[in-house]
Amino acid sequence: MKKYFALALAALTLAACGNKAKEVEVPEAETGATEQAYAAPSLAGEWQLVEYTDGEKPLELNGEYVLTLTDSTFVMQTDCNSLQGYYEVKADSIAFLNPMKTEMACDNEAVEQAMTSLAVNARTFWLEADTLTVKTETAEAAKFAKK
Repeated sequence: MKKYFALALAALTLAACGNKAKEVEVPEAETGATEQAYAAPSLAGEWQLVEYTDGEKPLELNGEYVLTLTDSTFVMQTDCNSLQGYYEVKADSIAFLNPMKTEMACDNEAVEQAMTSLAVNARTFWLEADTLTVKTETAEAAKFAKK
């Protein structure tokens, strides 16, 4: 029994002496304003599509097209279909992830296709007052007004 007690005590002693983390002091000059994290603005809410250009000309919007954003999910509602999934924002970049779409036949297929393209190809955004603009890598741009 003494033999097991001695072995356990030796193992504990070795474990206590092992992996000690080194503490590193960071000088105050290195922890200032130069490394401030960029806090992306909250985009949560309902946004009404007011303009969509395909890189050359605006599309005619004959209906209500709404983008609803929570902290991490999105729903794009068109006249007769919807897209939904997750989105991520980093600085001025936006990505809509895993968009799922209903596929009913619609009167204005051009806007349906544009909204799908926006969900798949969105790259950047900017927010001015109550206007959210989302651009794709192919120069498409959608402007949404806060509802």
